[in-house]
This record gives sequence, structure tokens and C-alpha cells, in this order.
Amino acid sequence: MGGLPNRTRFRDSRYPVLVLVLVLSILGSPLARAQRERTDVILLNNGDRVTGEIEHLEHGLLRVRTDFMGRVDIEWENVEQVTSNYLFEVELSNGERHFGSILPSDDKQYVDVTGEAGPVRLERMSVVRIAQLENRFWQRWDGSLDVGFSFLRANRSTTFNLGFQGGYRLPDRLTNVRLDSSVSDQKNLEKTTRHTFNLNHNRFFGYRWFTNVLANFEHNNELGLDLRSTGGGGIGRHLIQTNRSELTLLAGGLFSRENFPSDPSVSSVEAMTTLSFRTFSYSFPNMEVYINLSVIPSLSDLGRLRVAFTSELSYEFFRDFYWKAKMYDDFDSDGPERDAEKNDFGVSTSIGWAF
Repeated sequence: MGGLPNRTRFRDSRYPVLVLVLVLSILGSPLARAQRERTDVILLNNGDRVTGEIEHLEHGLLRVRTDFMGRVDIEWENVEQVTSNYLFEVELSNGERHFGSILPSDDKQYVDVTGEAGPVRLERMSVVRIAQLENRFWQRWDGSLDVGFSFLRANRSTTFNLGFQGGYRLPDRLTNVRLDSSVSDQKNLEKTTRHTFNLNHNRFFGYRWFTNVLANFEHNNELGLDLRSTGGGGIGRHLIQTNRSELTLLAGGLFSRENFPSDPSVSSVEAMTTLSFRTFSYSFPNMEVYINLSVIPSLSDLGRLRVAFTSELSYEFFRDFYWKAKMYDDFDSDGPERDAEKNDFGVSTSIGWAF
């Protein structure tokens, strides 16, 4: 992956902001096509009827775009019937995927997906994802942006946090981009900076299996790390996949190239095991909990172990706006920078917007 041509630029706190501006510019590019007719019909179990365009079902929320109410998010458990003549991918909790238009069955506990092979009857509450097959570029994106800032007058310390994540979904693929940045400055002490940029691409197969390709870039001066560039991939499976929670296991291999002040270039081959859990609650208040644990033993430097732990709690206080609390712990048992800390632990809060 090559060395670091200009280390000071990556350490500069402006770097993640420039990356974020570039990502948002790409997301906002005028690549959308004209919208289709909003003729899908959703019947709720209280008798209400919503007419519009079904964008997707994800994490227990059915997103519908209407002409007069704008975007409407409906809890899937409150939906009784769905009718649409357009084509969708419908995924079940066991990983099965079906393609076709969605029609109500004569039994309200089921939906019929009608494709080239004819109608297939599916239990409605076993459906965990619905995605348009002909949706526009912008509708395939979901993401969030959050910003946090704190100031303590007693010790003249300031902390700035920036986070961005976006996912681009196709019927059998998902690409995720994530940027996290933290800059802490205190009088008479060296500025502490931590920047990470992650790119993941998943290719989905039947029964909840998927393959993963990733590229990560990380800077952390608390660990004495100028830049770690990582590429690799693996095979994973959604062990649990419902409209309320997901438990995912991923295993594979990595190639890393690290730059430290005392050793400009260190390359290593590593194994990787990642376990992540996500759960949702849409009863007031709307909340989401995310936990991720990665264990990365080195294969070329036996005895060295890296562990990355992240936990996040998001609380929606107004439509599409949320408060987030985040905790992270990065551990390196035997990094080349001997005088650096083995652990970097932090807690932050921020205000965010989901799109």
C-alpha cells in the first residue's frame, strides 16, 4: 500500500473534514432519475391507508415517500397489507431472497411476491428487508452525520468529534463508508488526534452468508501511530437477523502497513475475527445500540495482538436528529513504538442527523 508521502497532512485535524466534504459532494451529485409513480398502497392494522412509493424496509421500518406527507416511516409490525406492481427484492429472516411485485394474500399473515416463477407466499413477520430493484441513486443511500464539541475552562481543554457513515445498497451488495475523527487540545499538553476511515464492501449470498472486502486507514498519536493502512477481507454470516436485532460474525485475513515515528514502515499479515451486534427500539424513545469487537492477532509477528472495541447508543429526540454516546477502546499488545501507550480509551457524545 506504499509508505506515507506526507505524514503531517494526515495528522492535521482538517484532513477528515476535507474527506467528509468530498464524500458529501459525491452523495449530492445529480445522478437521480425521474421518480416513478407513487401508487404503492400500505394498509395499517388500525385501518389507515397510505399511498406512495415504497423505498425500502430496513431494521423494522418501512420507508414510504408520499406526495403530501413527504417521507413516512412505518413500523413493520403495524403493517397489515402491502400492494405494489413494481419490482422488489424481499429478504426473510432465514436469508432467503425473493424477487417480484408485492401483493396482499387472502390471509393477512402473509404477503405474495409474484415474479417470473409465479407467486410465492411469505409469512409477513418473517420479512426483514425490502429493496427496490429500480430505485434511484440517491434512494440507495442511507447514512448519518454527527458532530460533538466540549470545552473545559478549568484546564483550557477542548475536544472536537466528527462522525460520518453512509451505506449504498444494491440487491446483493452493500458498500459502507465510515469516518471517525477526534481532536483533543489542552493547554501545555500535546494535541491528541485520532482519525479512522473505513471502507467495506459486502456481497450477499443465500442463507445469511456474505463475503467482505475492506480497506481501513487509521491515525492515533496516543498509540504512537502515524498511519496504519489495512486491506483484506473474509467470509461472514448473520447469525441473527430480525426486524429488531442483528448479530454478525466475520472472519478473514488482513495485510497492514504501519508508519511509526521510530520505524517509518512496518508490514504485517494478520488474522481477523469480528463480532458485531445491533438492536433497535421504535417504542418511544427511538433508540439504537451498536457493539463491535474485532480481535486481530499478527501472523508475521507472533505474540502481537490488536483488539478494537466500539459501543454506541443513539437516541432520536426529533425526527432524523439524534443524540449519540460512543465509547471506544483500542489495544495493541506489542506495537513497534515502545514508548507509546498500549491502550487508547475514550468516551464522546454528539448530536447527529440521519438521512
